[in-house]
Amino acid sequence: MLRKSDPLAAVEIYCKFPVPKEPSFDDAYIFGEIVLILFKHEKYDHPQLADNMIRLGRIMGIGE
Repeated sequence: MLRKSDPLAAVEIYCKFPVPKEPSFDDAYIFGEIVLILFKHEKYDHPQLADNMIRLGRIMGIGE
């Protein structure tokens, strides 16, 4: 059961969603939530942080 007292459990659940070859803006929501939760809890060394930041940036057009 997911509880508000354990938001990092949400990261593990979000990371189980399959990533399509061509992610859409809808997928960006999940990537953004992962990044937001990890930043909020200062988990800068979490293995999922970099991948999801890159995916979010590509969808939003950052770096182009």
